[in-house]
Amino acid sequence: DQLHSSKKAIEDLTQQIASEGQRFQSQISSLMEENNLLNKTHQDTKKELQSAILQLQEQLENEKEKEQSLISELKNLKDKIAESSGTQTRAKELEEQLVKLETQLKQAVQIAAQRQADHAQDLGDRDAIDKQKEAEREAALNCCHEELEAKNKETLLLEKKVKELEDKLQVAAKGGGSSAELKDGVEVKSKDIDGLTFSAPSKRKSKKKLEAASVQAASSSSTPTNHEVASPLTTLKFILGVAFVSVIIGVILGKRY
Repeated sequence: DQLHSSKKAIEDLTQQIASEGQRFQSQISSLMEENNLLNKTHQDTKKELQSAILQLQEQLENEKEKEQSLISELKNLKDKIAESSGTQTRAKELEEQLVKLETQLKQAVQIAAQRQADHAQDLGDRDAIDKQKEAEREAALNCCHEELEAKNKETLLLEKKVKELEDKLQVAAKGGGSSAELKDGVEVKSKDIDGLTFSAPSKRKSKKKLEAASVQAASSSSTPTNHEVASPLTTLKFILGVAFVSVIIGVILGKRY
């Protein structure tokens, strides 16, 4: 029954690790979907920026063509001024219009340059944010992998210790070893198993209490009662019971902390 309880604890721990692995896999999938969404948004923004730049360039070329047309018209008007003094007023008006158009053109060029600079700044900021989020996702993935590996190693070590205890029990049942040797081996394995789960100071205190209780109980069980000495099989069962209780308590405290 005690071996069954220990195996049940191992199975529960394995199921918990599998559940946590699924949860971590779900988080990884969510992070990958978020990354794809960010990449899509980035590409869409980049396309919009390129489209805006092309439109501004086309507007600039149109304005330049208008400027060349006005310059050509102004030149023609200046030629006509030499022939007729009445066209001077018209030429002056056209010159003023040309100045206004040149001013508007310069303003349009400045606005286009400012917009292009703003778009470039926004694109740079988004790239920096994307890199930061990518670094955070990689750190989270590494942490998840390390935690899963640590729990898998802990489970394998615990299964190995339980198998060794089962082998000890079989050897003792066949009469292959003395009660004192089996007691020492079980106590050593119990300490090793406790060491897998108790790492904090509070856990070490619990371990010391369990070991003290085990030694005291073993000492009490070895003391003659009513002038009778306990049989080796009874001592073996008691020691194995204490060892498995230590294993179960270690697994429970390991899950809690």
